[in-house]
Amino acid sequence: MTMAISQHWIPQFYLRGFTTSKGGESLWVTDIEQVYVGSYRDRRAGVPEVAQLSHLYSLPCDDGTFKPDKPNDKGWDDGVDKALQALESDAGHVWKRLKELPEALDLSPGSAARHTLATFLASLHLRNRRMVALAKFAATTPSVPPLLTPQDRDAFHQLVAGVPVDLSATLAGIKDRTAFLAAQFHFLPDITAVLTGLHWTVQFFPGNKAAGPLVTSDTPLFCVDRQTMDPTSMESSDCMVFCPLTSRALLIATRTRTTTPDGAVVEGTSQSASAINPFIVHFGQQEVYSGFQLGKDFPFLREPPNAST
Repeated sequence: MTMAISQHWIPQFYLRGFTTSKGGESLWVTDIEQVYVGSYRDRRAGVPEVAQLSHLYSLPCDDGTFKPDKPNDKGWDDGVDKALQALESDAGHVWKRLKELPEALDLSPGSAARHTLATFLASLHLRNRRMVALAKFAATTPSVPPLLTPQDRDAFHQLVAGVPVDLSATLAGIKDRTAFLAAQFHFLPDITAVLTGLHWTVQFFPGNKAAGPLVTSDTPLFCVDRQTMDPTSMESSDCMVFCPLTSRALLIATRTRTTTPDGAVVEGTSQSASAINPFIVHFGQQEVYSGFQLGKDFPFLREPPNAST
């Protein structure tokens, strides 16, 4: 593994699941904030350029700087980035099968693929830009909630939701963020266990369009109340977690069992895709990624958000 300088909070293999370009190396990026103020704006971007910041997870040298021209034992600490790379390597094999033949993928309780998928999704929940902003915020506060009980977890999510996201901010230069990153990794098995224990259904949308009907955003894992569709904790009895896995596969996980066998892959309907896409957009922080120009294919982008972000 190389010492990455450009580090992604949304892994590149995941983003490639939403492309239509030859080789899967570019996609359409829509600025949600501009849409909401009446100025629709999208751009074509290469996958390596999207959802990344320099030294997002790196720990700086003693002098607070990075020295990319030096070997690792004399430069920055890339241990967090390497841990995420290893996790992504395992998840990449599952994603390959999701793209090629999702119906044959065993996601039943206890399966290896389910555990790998849950661990990866838990990491997405912890490494998005809100968490980066929280890390910056935490550097100026005495402590971060311990995250060990449902009450602490709810308080933690409320704190995260209240922290503004600054795209220009990275973790670089925050010397006391080591404890925060350690807490995040300590929290990873907790979220993985919660996700694994939910009732899973994967909706698959076959069709001729290479990109399929689903879009994703820079905050791809969502947890909402099934009744109100407001953000909630994964510990809630009415929680519904949903995540677009690829442009043609959508994970829906609930605490309440349904008539569908746990881990089943079923064919989705156009109605379910049409219902989910607006929430993906409105819960996303700033950007939406797709194989299509959303102004043409998803007119709901022109409408004001119905859900709080």
